[in-house]
Amino acid sequence: SVYAVLTFCMIKCFIVVNNTGVPRLTKFYEHCTPERQQELVRNVFEALHSRADGLCNFVEDAKRFGKGVKLVYRHFATLYFAALVDENESELGILDLIHVFVETLDSCFENVCELDLVFNSGKAYAVLDEIIMAGAVIETSSQAVLRRVDEIARAERFGVGIAHAR
Repeated sequence: SVYAVLTFCMIKCFIVVNNTGVPRLTKFYEHCTPERQQELVRNVFEALHSRADGLCNFVEDAKRFGKGVKLVYRHFATLYFAALVDENESELGILDLIHVFVETLDSCFENVCELDLVFNSGKAYAVLDEIIMAGAVIETSSQAVLRRVDEIARAERFGVGIAHAR
């Protein structure tokens, strides 16, 4: 049915959390209560913080994340970039998506750091929104994402709606 298609998400959520467990960016693509969102962020951090550095970047833990959901992540400096995804999603594809996101943020902020996400969260969310929409990957080119984010920023400066930014 159409309803089933609309509620199906490959990417359940995207979370960036620092080494102490403070979330710096969270985006949920499936509806869940704020309490469940906090629980998932906490569970993601606990799973990542307790892992040894040499282990693979995928975690399957039905108790923490739910049945049929796996965690795919990368650790850069003081930040963990993580996605909870459907079990059928390609781990390597999600690792590439995380790489594109970090590469794009690096271009936006000249070597992104945690403070860039804190003080420029709007831009970080705009970048993520150009890469993932409704739990589906819509763009994998860092240059295309940067162009669109620049168009949006230009439109906002001149008071033009986003739909007219092109």
